[in-house]
Amino acid sequence: MDIELVEKFCKGKGAEIASTLMDTYNSADFELDSVRVEGEIYDIALSYSRVFFFEAKSFLSGEDRMAIKANIQSRFDVKEKSLEKMKDTDLIAHWIKSEVIRALEKRIPFS
Repeated sequence: MDIELVEKFCKGKGAEIASTLMDTYNSADFELDSVRVEGEIYDIALSYSRVFFFEAKSFLSGEDRMAIKANIQSRFDVKEKSLEKMKDTDLIAHWIKSEVIRALEKRIPFS
């Protein structure tokens, strides 16, 4: 699988989700209940991830998995043991979630 395609997908879906959230929520909601909002972001991202792999009909290579794990670890406090247990769909969902949070942080105080 082409990692650049995965990156483009994650960034695109991250921007879409962030835009939808900005249209749906008041910025105070993000500050007051960021844990709940992050949970919702992950649930949405996981759905997109499942669709991505269904349409792609292939999974990540070992090298791509390592690159994505490094990306996730740089953004979230995730232990190596937890990363090892993650399926490809979980890895992509976390990447999308990180893109959503990056987009939100540009607009409002978040996390």
